[in-house]
Amino acid sequence: VIEGRPLADVRERVSGQDMTRLARWTGAFLRRLHGLDLHGIDWERPTRYFEQTIRQTHGELRSVLSERPALPSHLLAQIDEWLPPLEDLGALDRSVLLHADLHDGHVFLRDVGGHFQPTGVIDLNRARLGHRMYELGPIWSWLLRGDGVLMGHLLDEARFVERDRSDFPRIALTWCLLHQGIAQAGVGIPDIDDVDTLEELATRSFGQRRDEQGSADPEAATRGAGP
Repeated sequence: VIEGRPLADVRERVSGQDMTRLARWTGAFLRRLHGLDLHGIDWERPTRYFEQTIRQTHGELRSVLSERPALPSHLLAQIDEWLPPLEDLGALDRSVLLHADLHDGHVFLRDVGGHFQPTGVIDLNRARLGHRMYELGPIWSWLLRGDGVLMGHLLDEARFVERDRSDFPRIALTWCLLHQGIAQAGVGIPDIDDVDTLEELATRSFGQRRDEQGSADPEAATRGAGP
């Protein structure tokens, strides 16, 4: 049993400091999850399926995102020209175990003396094997709501090697938009209508690097996490 309540239920009571701790805790959780040994797991078939799905979604991204629509119309209109080629996303056959649905209804916190502490994650129904960058979609959209500073804290802890790339903001946003949940539910960033371009959205969301001291405990990040 996971103690506490989901972030979605208590967000208005969670301080900025506690959100920073949550971001770092979630990054540490991802580092541990993605580092699990897949030896003995039949990863080839699900990896091929993941690769096929990403290729198809990438080729039809503007159409896929237009169905709901998932983005404001002025950003949707920029997709075809802005979207990096598929080969720029990295090797799609580099599989790790993904939670794939880390939104604010699936990350729990408890109130300890007026401060909210993460206690675990739930719902592994969409867990799959795939590229680690696919994990960012629901985190960016609904957990941290596009906050570049919080995303920076999370990425510091998650230690994605892709972050060393000069084009990381564009690549990261592309992976977010490729997530099936974005097409199904739309982007959950409150002020996204005020963003003029996709490049601005990418830079604002993923262009900040944080070098602050302090680290979430990766062991604590996995304690209590369960379906």
